Amino acid sequence: MADRSVSIRIAAGGETLVEFPAEHVAIRLDLVQVGPRLFRIGSVPIMVEAANFGDVIEVESRPGGSLRFTRVAEAGGWCTYDFVRSVELLRSPRITAIQDHVLSLGGYWEQVFGGVLFLCLPPTSNYDPTEDIPREG
Repeated sequence: MADRSVSIRIAAGGETLVEFPAEHVAIRLDLVQVGPRLFRIGSVPIMVEAANFGDVIEVESRPGGSLRFTRVAEAGGWCTYDFVRSVELLRSPRITAIQDHVLSLGGYWEQVFGGVLFLCLPPTSNYDPTEDIPREG
């Protein structure tokens, strides 16, 4: 059977390549080491179902500096909302205000592929941005 693995590179920053073998995906993520072989995910793991923003994952080191996901050691409990909208809308003052509000709540936001916006809210937040993000069309 042909190898159907996917590798995604979103940005170059201080991100580390993490392989998710069960999902045949390798993606660059911002990670913060919190223990031996344990890292908290600090960016949105796009195309990955095994782990989420804010989770602590256990990994194995791989040749070349990449990491291989083995398990979620501690679920972060963050709620991630995703929206696909036009780049123009996502650059609007209305969206900027929502992003600022998410940050004020201790949350995180990330925009990828031009028109995909992720809003990540901590477990202590009850804010649901779905009503605040305008629909297009």
